[in-house]
Amino acid sequence: MSLSTIGDSADCNDYEVVDGRDLFMLAEMWLADGLLLPGNINRRGSVDFSDYAELAENWLAGVQ
Repeated sequence: MSLSTIGDSADCNDYEVVDGRDLFMLAEMWLADGLLLPGNINRRGSVDFSDYAELAENWLAGVQ
């Protein structure tokens, strides 16, 4: 993950859509620590429920 704020941070695999593949990547990194992990969506230092919540919000936003 780059430190850039361009694009959708919940798009963990850069396929320009937030879907099950991004959820899978987040799940693989669950509770890992590190700022540059793709699953660290909110950039708070670990992959946790707050990252999951942001992924879910971005997923639903694309469904409209």
